[in-house]
Amino acid sequence: MASNDKMGTERIGKLLFRFSLPCVISLLISSLYNLVDQIFVGNSSLGYLGNAATGVVYPIVVVTQAFAWGFGDGCASFLAICQGKKETLKASKAMGTGISLTFVSSLFILLFSLLFSDPILRFCGASETTLPMARSYLRILAFFFPCYMLQNMLNSIIRSDGSPNFAMITTGVGALLNIILDPIFIYLCDWGIEGAAWASAIGQAISFLLSALYFLKPKTFRFAWRDFLPDFKIYKEPLLLGASSFITQLSVVIINLVGNMVITKYGNLSIYGQDIPISTTSVETKVFSLVLNIVVGIALGSQPIIGYNLGAGKVERIRKTYWLILGWTLAIGAFSTLLFELY
Repeated sequence: MASNDKMGTERIGKLLFRFSLPCVISLLISSLYNLVDQIFVGNSSLGYLGNAATGVVYPIVVVTQAFAWGFGDGCASFLAICQGKKETLKASKAMGTGISLTFVSSLFILLFSLLFSDPILRFCGASETTLPMARSYLRILAFFFPCYMLQNMLNSIIRSDGSPNFAMITTGVGALLNIILDPIFIYLCDWGIEGAAWASAIGQAISFLLSALYFLKPKTFRFAWRDFLPDFKIYKEPLLLGASSFITQLSVVIINLVGNMVITKYGNLSIYGQDIPISTTSVETKVFSLVLNIVVGIALGSQPIIGYNLGAGKVERIRKTYWLILGWTLAIGAFSTLLFELY
């Protein structure tokens, strides 16, 4: 097996750039799943009502990301720490537990989404007009939640294993397939919003299969079948390490839901109703996610660097990484603010 010793010796700026760039590109590509659906649906006969329907499903998708990123980032950080300590055998059991928990939680979210789709979608802001479309869109996506969540979770581990480019490629292939299939399913096959859902779902399934293939021969660890039997005692540390990612994603859901509730209440009192404002904010949210994912990508790229050096006890390198992340984030935030204000 290979090692990641360069994490403790190579120049921080060079390391952070090499690990962050594929993460940023991967997350930007991932954003295309929702953004591309918005573009093709909005330009179809469904118009703004179609965009509103996909918009009210978006919080549910973010919930799946919260669980996937919570489990995945926790396992990825734990793997990096174990690499620094030269204890990767311990990491295999924790990651196997994380993968199993991701799969089980995806099944719960799938069943919950199917059994209670209407009340969930109404809570997220669906009107009587958009509810049938949102229901059709959600129910197709829900069957592929296990693929979507596992792909996101596995990619976190792949990045921490020293293969950020592979993680980027798996996401890119799925997104490219989604872009190709969207116009075919929506326009040529005339499947409407169901076509958008199928295009996304197929892309996510292919991305998952590619990510799963990586684990036939990872760089710094090996899985045994017994590793996938949950061991909650060893998983305690990865669970705590991933809690921040989980909470961050849930906060996005809460903000989105509160916004939709306000729009639903006051939109109905205006000449526009609730569907046009929800459609508008849905597009804005997807565009803003592009900027947000650049910053998140930098943070994710730093994860294996910080984890390895924490395990190796190299505190000064962790401090340098932190200040570099902060500087890059502030620069991107300032540039994005100017860009959106001016254009």
